[in-house]
Amino acid sequence: MKIINAPEKYEKRYNEITCFMAGGMGNIEWQTKFLETLNKSNPTNLVIFNPYNSNITSVYKKIA
Repeated sequence: MKIINAPEKYEKRYNEITCFMAGGMGNIEWQTKFLETLNKSNPTNLVIFNPYNSNITSVYKKIA
């Protein structure tokens, strides 16, 4: 399993299955639990797109 975090770039390879983690960003604990649970099944050709960007607060501080 690969996890692509925002704003990383990604080029799809043959036979990879992609999944976008859509959901609320107020409390991101659900994302950690989701990835831990999914990782237990050891999916080898799965790519997860995580839209959470840990640097987003720095962008908001520059605007304010």
